[in-house]
Amino acid sequence: MVSRGGWVAVRSATPPDSPGIVEAAEHCGTYFNTSDYLIKSIPTSMEVLVAVDDDGSVLGYLEGSLTGNVAEDLRIPGCRSAFLFTIAVAREHQRSGVGRQLLEEFVRRARRAGFTALALIPRSGSPESMKNRTAFFLSSGLRCVNPQDPNEGMVGELDTIAPRLAATCGDASSPQGR
Repeated sequence: MVSRGGWVAVRSATPPDSPGIVEAAEHCGTYFNTSDYLIKSIPTSMEVLVAVDDDGSVLGYLEGSLTGNVAEDLRIPGCRSAFLFTIAVAREHQRSGVGRQLLEEFVRRARRAGFTALALIPRSGSPESMKNRTAFFLSSGLRCVNPQDPNEGMVGELDTIAPRLAATCGDASSPQGR
């Protein structure tokens, strides 16, 4: 994925990223009240990742939890699940690999923390945005808990998700990967 500046890096969010996070959230919606990012800074109770270009502009962000607190109906038997709250990518960078890079880094961190699965509830929106979100997660290796209603949640084993993301992302997260 090449941004306007040349390359994309995915890293933990820092307080100076807050305005860029809020801007990306305005395009996509978010599970949390993004005004907290400007008032209270980045939440420390969860993983917040940003994708930035080489001049530091936030292209997208991800909010997730590595606490293992996942609703029973979203658990895969025998798996310890991380939970994904939000992936939001600025409109001009959608469908360019930024979301996959964010998800790939979250999966990497979840695996390092001992998780074996991922769960999420794709937040509703317009029918088109819901269709696009569902397609993104399905192509990333997740499956619908209820195929008739993706809003009920999606789950997937990290051993399935990671190779799919690696196959589509490559190593575009650094200048060396270009």
